[in-house]
Amino acid sequence: MIQDCDDPMDVHDPLKTRHLVMKTNMHTNEFMGIAIFLNSCPELESLMFDMDSNERILRVSPPMDAEVYWLSNQTYECLEKTLKVVKVKNFRGESNVLHVLQYLIRTGRVIERLEIYGAEGLNQGQKSLVLAAFEEVKRIVKKSSRPFRITLQSG
Repeated sequence: MIQDCDDPMDVHDPLKTRHLVMKTNMHTNEFMGIAIFLNSCPELESLMFDMDSNERILRVSPPMDAEVYWLSNQTYECLEKTLKVVKVKNFRGESNVLHVLQYLIRTGRVIERLEIYGAEGLNQGQKSLVLAAFEEVKRIVKKSSRPFRITLQSG
């Protein structure tokens, strides 16, 4: 449990976690938690976002702009030294996920592989959205000037 405090980035000693699975909706309310884990896991080698299809978050006006939040040049030790694999499971082409991936691609110095797994049971329109979002991720990777393997597996 992360205690309430003035600076949540300084609440505990670094974790020894090398492989982390985050069940998330990628709602803007979850961004600080993602940043806390990136900060708290300096030895992180692989990170999976398991997109939770069960919407449990009350949709209110977002507390922040998702794109602006991830435009920061803030980086974390794992992004500079150890994070090699990023996976997104149950991807539906959500813009908030794209913003997070863009941030990780831009700041992750040692990423070797990005794996995106499309959600199951999508209709043709939803599959088209996933494919368009995947093409956007490929464009972002190409601009990064650090080639690494990127794959899309359909659900």
